[in-house]
Amino acid sequence: VVASRSQIERDRGEDEVTGVLWSHNDSGNGPYIFAINATTGNHIAWFELKGDNIPNHDWEDIAIGPGPIFGQDYLYVGDFGMFQNTNKIIRFPEPKLPYFYNTAVVRSFSGKSDGGEASEDGEAVADAVEDPWELLPITNFEVIRFKYPSGKTHDCESMTIDPSTGDILLATKHKNRLDVYILHYDEIDLEGVNELKLHYSSCNDPGRTGTDVCEHCNGCVDNIADYNTLVAADISPSGYGLIMSDYSRVF
Repeated sequence: VVASRSQIERDRGEDEVTGVLWSHNDSGNGPYIFAINATTGNHIAWFELKGDNIPNHDWEDIAIGPGPIFGQDYLYVGDFGMFQNTNKIIRFPEPKLPYFYNTAVVRSFSGKSDGGEASEDGEAVADAVEDPWELLPITNFEVIRFKYPSGKTHDCESMTIDPSTGDILLATKHKNRLDVYILHYDEIDLEGVNELKLHYSSCNDPGRTGTDVCEHCNGCVDNIADYNTLVAADISPSGYGLIMSDYSRVF
């Protein structure tokens, strides 16, 4: 789940700050993203990415950050789980939600819309009204393909985007030293397969990372995230704060 920066505003008539949370499902589901009211938890919108080569093979994380158009926030969806040989990140402009203050109507799974139907306790069930936001298509997107150094494969569930540079950072998922890879924004090739660089390792082992070249390595230094199975990461809008989590703790 990632919070929208461009759509965080104050509720009408309220002092409380609200915003939008973006989410997605894991593998085995369609290429859908969901917008959720960050204050109430209500469903706002449901979008479907439509186009070639975007099945949800194993979507693992979603992040927000800059992109090709200055001042526009972009969503990045990472399909990079399950030790794939070629991974991909889908990038598209953050969808605008002009009605995100309104509570979306709960969809009727029966497909009926005439209402008046009685529940088991005898009370009337409210009329089912079609959700006007249901399955809005997204067709304007880019696919960024990448691989790890030396053809290594990794499981990964943690992605974040540097809000200042647009660099893509990935922390691999394994119970070993912390390894963080990077794809610099100005080196992204939309036509080919990008090879990530090792940005940081708390104790680099080329047999594990695939490279002895590291941007910010300083021998072996214990890290709080070492030997943990990392499953999520996010960065603050300022770029100065980074959080990671395993299945039970946040670092």
